[in-house]
Amino acid sequence: MKKLLLVDTETGGLDPVENSIFSVGMVIWKDGKITDSMSVVIKEPNGIVTSEAVKINGLTRERIESTGVSPAEAVSKITAFCRKNGIKWGAEIGGHNVQFDVGFLKRLYKLAGVKYPFSHRVVCTQSAAIFLRLAGYLDINNTGLDALCEKFGITIRMEGVASHDALEDVTATAHLLTALLDLLNIREG
Repeated sequence: MKKLLLVDTETGGLDPVENSIFSVGMVIWKDGKITDSMSVVIKEPNGIVTSEAVKINGLTRERIESTGVSPAEAVSKITAFCRKNGIKWGAEIGGHNVQFDVGFLKRLYKLAGVKYPFSHRVVCTQSAAIFLRLAGYLDINNTGLDALCEKFGITIRMEGVASHDALEDVTATAHLLTALLDLLNIREG
């Protein structure tokens, strides 16, 4: 049985030192299937966002104010989700371009005053796609999530919705991980 916690974040920009984290989406990927999921909107005390980030994720101040929780409450929800699913301290996590998300998760834990609980070892579907392209298994130039999902027929967003959502993106990432493993025929059936 193979199990991995996959994560995605929506943020106020590209720099976790300067910009805020606004949402986290997580799924449990187990033997090629999603067995559980959660998302949380975060209301940082002094949220810092770029206009470009709002265009990408569509997270308005109004939505953050009305549905967001404090960083400490967000970490508490993530901890409960991990415990419920048997994800232990030091667990490896995964995602698409996951080092970006790790930077913002570390910001969230720092704001909450809690030590970052996950391993420095990560599984990155974007890096895997680049590797598979270089090895001749995947014929694609763009290894962004949207392009890879299109290549594998994975639906990310509702039709006509352009903004990113952490839970939608991490769900698509889970399906992409399965597709990449299936491409190599190494996943057990």
